[in-house]
Amino acid sequence: MNVNHYFLGSPDFATPAIIIHSGVKEALDPDELAALMDLWQNPLYPDDAYFTEDMFNAEARAKSMQRAETPSVKLCLLETVDSETHPLHTHTYSECMDYRANQDISPQAPWTYWSEYDSYPFGPPPVILPPAIHGWNAIARVNRYGISEMNGWAGGWQGYTFVVQIGASQFITAGYGSGLQTRLMLAGSAIFKDVFIGPATNMPFVASVLHPVTFGGQNQFQIDSTYSDGGIAMPYTRMSDFVPMGIDAPNGLIVSGYVVAPPSGGSSGYVQTYGYEPDWYSRGIAGNHSADLDKSKLGQPNQSGWFRGGVSSIALMMVEGYYP
Repeated sequence: MNVNHYFLGSPDFATPAIIIHSGVKEALDPDELAALMDLWQNPLYPDDAYFTEDMFNAEARAKSMQRAETPSVKLCLLETVDSETHPLHTHTYSECMDYRANQDISPQAPWTYWSEYDSYPFGPPPVILPPAIHGWNAIARVNRYGISEMNGWAGGWQGYTFVVQIGASQFITAGYGSGLQTRLMLAGSAIFKDVFIGPATNMPFVASVLHPVTFGGQNQFQIDSTYSDGGIAMPYTRMSDFVPMGIDAPNGLIVSGYVVAPPSGGSSGYVQTYGYEPDWYSRGIAGNHSADLDKSKLGQPNQSGWFRGGVSSIALMMVEGYYP
């Protein structure tokens, strides 16, 4: 991984310093080191000869901030996301406060948001363990950097099967394993049937195995405005029963289901959608094909097959795993 350098050497630059750059060590010319260290040096005479006291203090504060900001790649303690891969990665204030509360960090304690993990100049790098997770945690969810909720609706889905493939790059719990149990949340307004989940192969939309998922103990069920499962007070969503296993899915997860009919008293079977969702891909097809392992065949003129839903999610809002 390409990271910025750390520099080690005697304070007077009398001996060559050492560059530590992703584990590669080389000698550094003392003059080069001195020039680089000047970037973080407080103002000195004669450069500060014309400074007013306010100017000096402002410059000192700026240099202090430069010294405080690590030059290394940084790791988000909340989700094990690094600053090089996701430079715009952020969390809401409430998410940060929830993390601090779960870690028993006092509200008066200093904030810790990024943590170095790639190069450490002083001794061997410490082992940074991700924060422990327990109970039900999202393996993947739409809008993973914000509040998970669908942002669109699509009608006329009665008589059609949807399928969503989630790429492994979107697994929030990467590094924790697959957990002991698995469940998922669907969003829509319709009668659903025959929902399945399973690991993808290295072929897009081809599952190696599919496990049936029930809702309230049934393989046919309704989602409507009365449902707000999972304690999130969000109508038109429903959490499934748990599948009694974790699902190891290095190539991603596949979720599919059949929309039987409109909800009671409704005129159309609606599914909620989310687009654009990176590394989530969706498709649809007429008829009940939710149990088919191979969902890769695309429709051609005058031929049956799956139609593309694009980089998005159809009906699937999140997948969760249970961790002891």
